[in-house]
Amino acid sequence: MSLLMKKLNNGNMKYINNIFGFCAAAMTVCAVFGCKQEELYEPDALKSAQSITFEAEAAEAQSLTIASNGDWMIDVVEDWITVTPMSGTGSTDVSVTVTDNVKDGVLQAPRNGTITIYSERGSSASTSVIQEGDNYFGVVEYTVTQVVKGLKDEDKAKVNGARVTGLSSEGFIVTDGTTFLYVKCAASVKVGDTINMNGARSTENGVPVFIGDEVTVLSNEEYKYPTPTNITRELDSYKAQEVQYVSIEGTLVGTTLKNIPGSPKTGVTVVTPHESISLSDFNVHRLVLTGYYVGKSDDGNINIVVT
Repeated sequence: MSLLMKKLNNGNMKYINNIFGFCAAAMTVCAVFGCKQEELYEPDALKSAQSITFEAEAAEAQSLTIASNGDWMIDVVEDWITVTPMSGTGSTDVSVTVTDNVKDGVLQAPRNGTITIYSERGSSASTSVIQEGDNYFGVVEYTVTQVVKGLKDEDKAKVNGARVTGLSSEGFIVTDGTTFLYVKCAASVKVGDTINMNGARSTENGVPVFIGDEVTVLSNEEYKYPTPTNITRELDSYKAQEVQYVSIEGTLVGTTLKNIPGSPKTGVTVVTPHESISLSDFNVHRLVLTGYYVGKSDDGNINIVVT
């Protein structure tokens, strides 16, 4: 081998050795500092429940879980919300309490607040705090007559001292002694009950109705029905704009009145009879159907809540 080749080989070997040496040093640095780099760039984790709900009065404390992989602190603006503790490290349960939603002895409207959790790295998570209250706080009290004749659809109202005069499977009829109103509500009431109720006015089948939300029964006393208006001979022209107490002659077949005198084009349907009324006992019987006119359906038939 020539002297020139030996020099080249020696130079290449030194170069290769230098490369291996550099790689070994780099691996040593990675081994020493790798763990700290992972910690530095570890994703920030911070979570909490989207919301918690409390009763309006005498609400028990609730536990809120904060899931975190680092230090955190809490900020609450609303003075009716208390959180303990207000700071911590890692995943922790904190206690949340609220004061009664009452002012001067009066239940207030439902209210909302926010618990905001901040991590040491600047990220945040929030939980909504909802406290129940009077959904009709500030809503004006009306009579049945005022609801029917004075309010617009979707207007909210409190109605006190209304009398229940009829029942269906979807609700009941009430009166203030002057005007009748069909209330769509699942509340359990009986004919003769005096009630307070909250809800909103609406219109169905051409007559005002009340979408009941909250009903309180105050008392019960036997109700004496007034004399109904017989509309048998005027079915085709009958256009009442509100609930009326009426009677119609005919033969009951299922929930439909047939063989009506004068053979009117307008049919009569008993709508959603209450479980206390057994129409089957009168099926295919000639009778005078008595009940409340609650409008005309899309097919033109008159709808009756029977009594």
